[in-house]
Amino acid sequence: VDADSPPFSIVVPTFNREGHIGRCLESIARQSYQDYEVVVVDNASSDGTVEVALGFDWRLNLSVLVN
Repeated sequence: VDADSPPFSIVVPTFNREGHIGRCLESIARQSYQDYEVVVVDNASSDGTVEVALGFDWRLNLSVLVN
């Protein structure tokens, strides 16, 4: 384990949830504890889910994986 790695990950699986992913990531971003990473795993959404998630990149230690 890398000493610079956060102690835990929050994994968010999603598919075509453009209207919901922003609220989910906003809720995570509001937490007072900040030493974690967020991994959004998208199952090839055909809406704007990935684009909305990527908009949070500056606020969260965020990775977006598209399956």
